[in-house]
Amino acid sequence: MKPVFRFWSPVLSSHFYTMSESERDSLIQNRPDAWTYEGVAFYAYSLPNQRLGTNPVLGVAA
Repeated sequence: MKPVFRFWSPVLSSHFYTMSESERDSLIQNRPDAWTYEGVAFYAYSLPNQRLGTNPVLGVAA
């Protein structure tokens, strides 16, 4: 199970989620003007490691 990191953008009025530590670190370092790091939102299994009895997280395009 891996953490899912959440960001908020007041510029875009939107949240952004990623499981990538490098993407998290890059946004924190390079885009603090556009994205505010809010921490771990929840934990999830990455594919194909989803466990029996768990539900997928579905994204919705804005």
